[in-house]
Amino acid sequence: MRPLRFVALAGLALAYACSLLALPAADAPKPTLDQGSIDAYHPRIIGITVSYDREDENAILKEFEDFRNAVAKTSSWRILIDGQPGSAGVQEVDVVSESLIRLELTEGVSAAAALSGKVSVWFAGSSSPEIKSKTITIKEADPKKHKNRTFPPQFNFTSDKKNPNLDVAGSFQSGVGAKPQYQWSVLVKAPFEHNGCHVVVTPVEHYVCNWVLSAGPKFNGVASQETNADPDSLSASFPVEFDFPFTKVGSKSLPINLSFNPIDYEFERKAKQEAVLVNGKPTVHNYQQKNTNYIASGQVQFVVGWSPVNVNINLGTEFGSALSRSVLNQTPKSGYSDNPLRAVDGADVYFKLPKAGKYPFLAVDGHYTVRSLFHPEPFKQAGVNNGNEFYTTKARHYINVNLARTIAKGSNFTVKYLYGSLPPTYSFVDHQVTIGFEVILGK
Repeated sequence: MRPLRFVALAGLALAYACSLLALPAADAPKPTLDQGSIDAYHPRIIGITVSYDREDENAILKEFEDFRNAVAKTSSWRILIDGQPGSAGVQEVDVVSESLIRLELTEGVSAAAALSGKVSVWFAGSSSPEIKSKTITIKEADPKKHKNRTFPPQFNFTSDKKNPNLDVAGSFQSGVGAKPQYQWSVLVKAPFEHNGCHVVVTPVEHYVCNWVLSAGPKFNGVASQETNADPDSLSASFPVEFDFPFTKVGSKSLPINLSFNPIDYEFERKAKQEAVLVNGKPTVHNYQQKNTNYIASGQVQFVVGWSPVNVNINLGTEFGSALSRSVLNQTPKSGYSDNPLRAVDGADVYFKLPKAGKYPFLAVDGHYTVRSLFHPEPFKQAGVNNGNEFYTTKARHYINVNLARTIAKGSNFTVKYLYGSLPPTYSFVDHQVTIGFEVILGK
């Protein structure tokens, strides 16, 4: 009897397994784009929520990569104003999670359009996974979410090179019996923020931010051990910035940022040695070679968006007092002053190549600055004046181009190109290329 019972149980188990195999496989959860909201604090940011036809977290996560690839194409999105294509385009799609998509626009939408509910987003749709083409009317985000941002600043991994709170990049080289070589650059900011947000009652109650104030300590530095390619520029400051996202220039909305830096301590230090006689005996004397300036500055920045490129145009001035000099000007002319007085102009460019997988194939940011000097300042270049510092009013150009390949959010492999000179010593860097690693933290 026992063998027969075993055969019967095995047969029942086999039949049950076959019945399971015969059942049709459950369809993958179908995503739907629900609603969108515009961030009044950042009028270039739109959030889109996503829902699914059935709640199966495991199945949703299983299909998430296909969903991400389907919605991550910027060409699949259009920004409409009153039903017609607007001047703003979508320059980046960040799939934050399976239920939230973040769109970054090339320029902020106008305050009037945001308040009147005329902004909408059109999505082209997708066949795999199936997502229907849809037009979503954008509403303003909940006013309660727009609180003044104060200390401590946010330090999360970010891919935003335009306004990080921490940006560290560098490279290191060492060998047996050789002096280690390094190159580094660092930017650290700890601002508090206050916004000029208010409720607009007509035509209906809305919440909008017309300006944002940011202020706090900042440190910026770049240096290397290369003898003829060391930028040697350090700066500790306390900038105050005003952002006006809805500024009108003609018929277009052109964001303008105003900044004033009442305290900027420019400095550079180098350890030096020289032979001196002490009691008739030659002795090596260690000393510091240093240039130091106290600077106050002001700048106006125009933000222009041409998809997929962002351009900042900067116009400003720097003035202050020379606190220390490693080399004194021995032939000053009548009315001479070594206190810095400069006109500072420049431009910043940011763009990203199409995504290769999860992240852009390459992110590029370039910066150009020209300082026109009204008073002579130090300058140092290999092959000129035997490589020693001398004073001149010649314009000082500086170019910095960074190519970044993201390996994880906030972490990049980088290729950095430098050309030109920075205060206070203006050590000239002649086409320096560095391959290294970068970490970015921000909001």
